[in-house]
Amino acid sequence: MPLKDNKKTGGRSSVFLHITGYIFITVFFLVVGFLLIPKLIGYKTYDIISASMEPEIPVHSLVYVKEVDPFELEEGDIITFNYYDAIVTHRIVNNDKEEQVLRTKGDMNEIEDMRDTVYDDVIGKVTYHIPYLGLLGAYLDSFIAKIILVIFGLVGLIMTGI
Repeated sequence: MPLKDNKKTGGRSSVFLHITGYIFITVFFLVVGFLLIPKLIGYKTYDIISASMEPEIPVHSLVYVKEVDPFELEEGDIITFNYYDAIVTHRIVNNDKEEQVLRTKGDMNEIEDMRDTVYDDVIGKVTYHIPYLGLLGAYLDSFIAKIILVIFGLVGLIMTGI
């Protein structure tokens, strides 16, 4: 009789390990898909840390930014750019192609940005954003987090193989 109980327990443990392993692997591939693959195809990702673009882009959204020719940008486009010592994501109010400067404003701000953005400071155009994924993206930019992510995937593989 005790032998039968061990087989039942072993079977349940095996199923639990497989399911847990597949969950680990799924999480691994979702994170890689949302955060790393876009970087491989030319996108930069940023965590939105202020409410200046709400409600369109909530705080801690992950924005996907694609390099673009500033001459192609239009009023209403959302861009990411260098602004003094910060990286900012705001909407274009005006594109002065003659002077090669952009007037920008955060959607929630009452006034336009104090300084025009020169074309050389444009990082790119926001093509997509995912609310609240920015914190994870910012965290995963660290070396230790990347190691933890790889270990997470490997543990999933080991669990499904047991």
